[in-house]
Amino acid sequence: MSCLLASIFLAFLIFWDKCVAFPTGAGNCENPGSCMIFSSDNGVQLTINGINGTLTIVAGQSYNVTLNSTQPEDLAGFLLYARDSQGFRQGVWSLATNTQYKQCNGTSSSSFTHTTNVGWGKVQTFVWTAPTPAVPLTLQGVGVKKTKLWSNLIPIQLVPESTSTSGSTSGTTGSQNPTGSTGSTASSGSTGSTGSTRTTASTGSTGTTASTGSTGTTASTG
Repeated sequence: MSCLLASIFLAFLIFWDKCVAFPTGAGNCENPGSCMIFSSDNGVQLTINGINGTLTIVAGQSYNVTLNSTQPEDLAGFLLYARDSQGFRQGVWSLATNTQYKQCNGTSSSSFTHTTNVGWGKVQTFVWTAPTPAVPLTLQGVGVKKTKLWSNLIPIQLVPESTSTSGSTSGTTGSQNPTGSTGSTASSGSTGSTGSTRTTASTGSTGTTASTGSTGTTASTG
């Protein structure tokens, strides 16, 4: 019996030793896909351009995405992506040493993972480029540590920059045109030079005064 227990314990130790981040990248599109232990917080922090809350993004612009192990253990792997409200992953990750794309629900370069589970140290920064057009996205993923612990990274909201400012301008221009047409009607009531001067007045109220004919009466008297 003691021999059987020793064999079982040895097998467990061998199995546990192999329970590390997959050297070929994340096992699936949501988590490491291995026998590691899930932790609600293993100390791996996610930031983009130094921000861990909400960031305004511009279509086609590149951003620095950083993983930081705040505890003594080094990083051992990761899976990173930015997805929209429909779960579709968007944007482009720039390949770096020992990294690769993961084929998931999205464009071919929108999910990003490792190719080795060693040599990452405590801090790594990667480059992600926003899609065109930019849409609201959630930057998220998984961080793995050499202590065989993996955690879901705290998500970061990416909000596209708003460029819709032409509505108020076009509305202002439209309000000026009716004023101009009123002025021209006012000038038709008088043939005097004073009446034509009134027509070019910059405000609607002046145009209205010209249309009352008070100035026009003076012009006809002259």
